[in-house]
Parts: sequence; structure tokens; C-alpha cells
Amino acid sequence: MKANHTRKITKQELSDENNNLRNLNVRLECALNAIVNARVEQIHTYSEKEGATYIWTVADLTRGHGGLFMTTFRYKGQSDSFTVQYLDAADRGYRWPTDLGLAERQAIEKAIALRAHQLDISDKEAS
Repeated sequence: MKANHTRKITKQELSDENNNLRNLNVRLECALNAIVNARVEQIHTYSEKEGATYIWTVADLTRGHGGLFMTTFRYKGQSDSFTVQYLDAADRGYRWPTDLGLAERQAIEKAIALRAHQLDISDKEAS
């Protein structure tokens, strides 16, 4: 008889996974709302020699969550993949010192500068 070596998932692990999925759902819902309502701005693109393209967009930079930082990965013949992070979380992430990592860093820096500019404009309009 074979022994079953499958590890049982703990309640804490299930709770953590549930929280991660809930947070992802909120970010995707915010991104979809921004896309549908045309509040998305493309800020940076990086193309690899092999044909892959990364497109970074931002939305809602002056909202309470600090802005959405979205990455689209595009490769000919494949469906696009799409990720959404809060801008401040994306800024805290580590980047490999590669061309792609440096391109993403540039996109984040552009997004932060754009947010600062938009906040400055909204402060001036409020005064």
C-alpha cells in the first residue's frame, strides 16, 4: 500500500490565500473600472529582441490607494497577460538588474513623477 504524502493545508494558509485573492480581486475591479471609464494612461513600453513587448500603464494616481500600476505582456500569437499593482507596492518591489528590470524601474519612476504632478495640479485647483 502506498503512503499518501500530501500535506494538509492549514487554516492560516487558507485564510492568507483568501486575503490574497480578495486583494487581487479589488485591484482588478479598480483597473477594469479605470479602463472602462478611460482613465488609463500609457507611460512606458519595452520591447525585447525575441518579440515580447511590455506595456506599462497607470490610472487613478490621485485616489486614496495611490494609483494603479498595470503591466501588459504581449507576444505575437499569444493572449496578452495583465497584472495590476498599487503603485506604492510596485515601487517597493525588487527588480533584477536586467534590461527588463531597468525598463520597469523607469516606468515606475515616470508613474511617481506623473502622480506628483497630478497631485500638485489638484492642490493648486483646490486653493
